[in-house]
Amino acid sequence: MKKTGLLSGEHSAFAEQLLVRLQQLAPGQVAENILLSHLLDREPVTYEAIIDLMSPRIPFYRWYLKQAALQGVAVCNNPFLMDIVQEWTALQLAQKLAIATPRTAILPSWEKPQSVPDRAFGNLSFPLDWQNIFEYVGFPALMMPAHEPPDESNTHFIADEKAFYRLHPLTGTRVMMLQQKLTWQAYYRCFAIGKEARVIAYHPGLPALQRYQADFPITAARLEEITAKARKIQAFLGYDFQVSEWAVVDNQLYAVRLAQPFHEGFLTTLPDAVQNWICDSIAQTIARLLEQIQPQQDNLNWGQWPLASIQRRAFWNWSFIPV
Repeated sequence: MKKTGLLSGEHSAFAEQLLVRLQQLAPGQVAENILLSHLLDREPVTYEAIIDLMSPRIPFYRWYLKQAALQGVAVCNNPFLMDIVQEWTALQLAQKLAIATPRTAILPSWEKPQSVPDRAFGNLSFPLDWQNIFEYVGFPALMMPAHEPPDESNTHFIADEKAFYRLHPLTGTRVMMLQQKLTWQAYYRCFAIGKEARVIAYHPGLPALQRYQADFPITAARLEEITAKARKIQAFLGYDFQVSEWAVVDNQLYAVRLAQPFHEGFLTTLPDAVQNWICDSIAQTIARLLEQIQPQQDNLNWGQWPLASIQRRAFWNWSFIPV
């Protein structure tokens, strides 16, 4: 009998709904919440598949998920992706796929890491060419950590150079990104869950409970464009469940946030109809996956990026990737 484990947290109603739906789609399987009391290196993981809705918020779980993956468990999302794909990487890969992105720069940490001597920074010019960075990105801008998923708690609005020099010292030893703040006319989120995708109008500047009440119009052509590009990014990076954000600026579509695995945090303000759709799409993805799992081998989704690299595809030919 095949078993599916669920890593979830505060949204117990959604978790219960998902477990029920999993058992409806695969009647012979067991679907249950995972409960960890310890984590030992030689202990077997007794699931065929695991749905991860929490490790992006609780990194400890990722160690368990990596152990499970190395035992042949199909973990959604691939737990190694969190260490490989950050927003900076995803934005540059999007550019290889001819997808427009905001101008972005990486900034070295304001403070040097402890135990690292000054002489270790011999390859870093001092002072940095701040003027070139500011002219390239422009103001206003957004400053956010390079190694963490950007959110309201760690993203700073930078109106001008004076604001930058006031706020950057507060970031300590974190490597930061400075990104062009787009003046957009419409903004959307795309939930790519398994083989399905759904685009929703979204206003990141409104209070949390009102953001999905945005009424940006969307044409059939724009909907198709967002869906196609979001699915291409999903297939390329290897996410089973992904949330991407898209802005329309002077009729041009920009990918704004890409390295966002879907997790429970996205459920808080989502309309019920969208939550139900996500629940059903996750369950269908796992049901298909359980039919394909091969015991004692890698059952992770690694996406098309490694395939393109192994085949030594030229960057300009990366658009061959199927959606």
